[in-house]
Amino acid sequence: MMQTMFNAGPLPLTVLFATATLVACDTKPPPEAPPPPQVEAEAITPNNRLGIFAYKCLINGNIVADFSQSAESITLFLPGESLKLAKQVSASGVKFSNGTVTFFSKGSEAFVEATDSKDHCIEDRQASVLEDAKLRGVDYRASGNKPAWVMEIAGGNMVFISDYGKNPHEFAISGHDLNRETRTVTYTSSTPNNTISTRIIGKTCSNGVSEKRFETTVEIEFNGMLYTGCGQGLR
Repeated sequence: MMQTMFNAGPLPLTVLFATATLVACDTKPPPEAPPPPQVEAEAITPNNRLGIFAYKCLINGNIVADFSQSAESITLFLPGESLKLAKQVSASGVKFSNGTVTFFSKGSEAFVEATDSKDHCIEDRQASVLEDAKLRGVDYRASGNKPAWVMEIAGGNMVFISDYGKNPHEFAISGHDLNRETRTVTYTSSTPNNTISTRIIGKTCSNGVSEKRFETTVEIEFNGMLYTGCGQGLR
């Protein structure tokens, strides 16, 4: 996946140090992972909306379209360049152009037209979700299944979304502990109605669907229930 040009601020030192320490220590063969997250869990977002869409294209490879800044324009990130495209009249779908390059999308398909080429693209929803999370300033993201859940850490805050995206719970991180011996960092917090403990473990993890491997394994205790899955740093 291509790297976008967004920068929502530096990774908090505790998260950066913990993730770097855990990954650096992972020199042994990948151990057994906990029950893996499925594709639907990876696609959950806090507000069920996306401002960023990532595509896999036949000619340009991986591209990203940023719809978040304005309803009248987008920024299109192509390999080696970014373009500002203005909204155009379209009978169906959405169309943006700068007079030289035109981007048209409808559903999960998109086309990038230039003077001498027309590229066909298909949205990669999991990549879209990760790029959108980066734009929102998320430093670390994890997901799992049974039922599907997502956890995001941004700065000193943690959001846990349970029950297939229906119930978001926000926490200010009140404590963290790094255990080098077990290669685990734990973040804890509570509100009058909820308590959470998130353990990020330095063991690689597979989601079991796309065979994608994540850099860390995650265990979350939320109100006495255990949720397991995989996670990765986004910075």
